[in-house]
Amino acid sequence: MHKLSFWYEGIISRNELRNADIIEKLKVIRDVNPDASMAMWNVLRLANNGHTLEAVTVGGKVEKGTSDKLNELAGRLGVLYGGGTDQLINVLLLSAYTQGAVALEVELNEDISDVVDFHAIDPFTLDYRKNSETGELELVQKQSNGEYKVLNREQVFYYPRSRDWGPLWSCSYDFCSSGGIFSSPSFTGFEESRASLWI
Repeated sequence: MHKLSFWYEGIISRNELRNADIIEKLKVIRDVNPDASMAMWNVLRLANNGHTLEAVTVGGKVEKGTSDKLNELAGRLGVLYGGGTDQLINVLLLSAYTQGAVALEVELNEDISDVVDFHAIDPFTLDYRKNSETGELELVQKQSNGEYKVLNREQVFYYPRSRDWGPLWSCSYDFCSSGGIFSSPSFTGFEESRASLWI
């Protein structure tokens, strides 16, 4: 038996420096220390200076009707955060900057025909577990009764910021060059964020 095989049994354990107690202390530093607070303010201003959503055909033509629907959706998302998609993005940036990861759940309506809202999830409530039957890693969340619930990969998304974990934990939210609250963010070309949907 390989000496690291325990890592794949049950819930995959976190590094001792990535526990909830350390993260709570980092949040206090981020919110109370003037230098850390200013650094966070700069991250939010640079990384989220507004957005434009456009639906574009394969030929490159903007589809106005679909673009209007996307912008209507963007305006009504993030209700819990009081500011639409812009405020939701700020919540996700705070999570990525402080906790090193972003987690998001897409809430659908009853007949699964429309998006109701997006909800940020505290990344430290999520874990990975190896499925004993298939051998695949599953994203799980511990419930109040102590059991782990396997989350739907089509509705719950987890993106760690750190590339230290290798290809298994591929990073989609890589807006800072190094980890930790005191990292030096490096930004290029944040004049306007654009999302394109190919029809």
